[in-house]
Amino acid sequence: LDSNKSLTAAFDAALIELGEYATVVQINGREDPWVVPAWGRRAKRLAPPNHRLVEISPCGHCPHHETPETVNELLTSLIVEESVHSESLDRAAAAEKVKVEEITEGTPEAL
Repeated sequence: LDSNKSLTAAFDAALIELGEYATVVQINGREDPWVVPAWGRRAKRLAPPNHRLVEISPCGHCPHHETPETVNELLTSLIVEESVHSESLDRAAAAEKVKVEEITEGTPEAL
């Protein structure tokens, strides 16, 4: 149990430090059974304002394997347009029958 707390604390510290130098983009599958959405939203709450959290649904633990076209278009949109929304991303998501949503607020302090 103590090792889990120290790993969580190390992750929090690394996320905050990295956010000082770069925009962090976290892409999560909303149906991930191992890293449930609450953990991504917790990171969003703790991270600097430039942290971007995007959830894809239906999608599990490996969005890049489960919805590769959507993830590729999402990354392209973020790099080129600095936006989660683009026509090519919408087409890829529709073809893979998934929804892409940027989460703008984190979880309550409880987690």
